[in-house]
Amino acid sequence: MAENPQQVLDFLTDLAKRARPQGEKELAQLRAFAKAEFGVDELQPWDIAYYSEKQKQHLYSISDEQLRPYFPENKAVNGPV
Repeated sequence: MAENPQQVLDFLTDLAKRARPQGEKELAQLRAFAKAEFGVDELQPWDIAYYSEKQKQHLYSISDEQLRPYFPENKAVNGPV
C-alpha cells in the first residue's frame, strides 16, 4: 500500500515508462495492419478501437461479440456475488 501520494505518482510514472515501448510496438503493428488490409495511411484516435477489433478478428478469428456471453455486464462491473 502506498504511504503517500508521491509514491503513487512515482509508481504510475514508472509504469508508464516501462509500458510505453510495448504500446508503441502494438500501435505500429496496428498501423501496419490498417494500411495493409484497409489502405488506411493514418490512424486517427477514434479509429483505434475499430481497427483493433478488426485486427483481433483477423489474427484470432474471434470478436468482442463472441466473447460477450462469457462476461455478462453485471458480473464484469460488480464482480462475482
